Amino acid sequence: MIDLATLPKIKTLCNIDADNTTNDAVLRDIIASVSQKIENHLGRYIETTERTQYFDVRPGDYVFPVDAYPVSSYTAYNDADWVYSTAISGTYTHMDNSTGCLFVTDGVLVSGFKALKVVYTGGMATMTEELLDNYADLANAAERQVIFEYKTRGKIGVQSQSSGGGASISWQADGLLPEVKQSLLAYRNFKDM
Repeated sequence: MIDLATLPKIKTLCNIDADNTTNDAVLRDIIASVSQKIENHLGRYIETTERTQYFDVRPGDYVFPVDAYPVSSYTAYNDADWVYSTAISGTYTHMDNSTGCLFVTDGVLVSGFKALKVVYTGGMATMTEELLDNYADLANAAERQVIFEYKTRGKIGVQSQSSGGGASISWQADGLLPEVKQSLLAYRNFKDM
């Protein structure tokens, strides 16, 4: 898991002097926690790495969504007996990097439990700096969530609190801010929804 925000940027946004390390550990924990929350919300892995994923194949299946994309390389194998010795020719497959779906020409696959094995390299970035360069809006959403959680860290879990004049303020115990969720829509994997 890579961090979706950097400590120096968060400290700058929170007006914390770069030399003041008093809350660095807390900030690092919040950055890691928010990064995990966002990855979970997206329903896809962010870190680019090699992965192996198995799919059940039923008659007529030809679309298989992978868990990390965009995909830079992949090899698909099909065998109902789990031998996976022969790769499916690339002429029979296509990876759509905008949706993370592998398409296999109809009639090529053998049906069965975990009959399709896909070995691929996929994800959005290999390191935080690459993510910041290529997905600035995603990083910005993470920064907003980190700042919110840092500033309300003593109040997280409080359902409501009176501000003296009868008004009430509520904090969500473990959710993402609505504006953060809105910013993440373009990157969300909707395969399980």
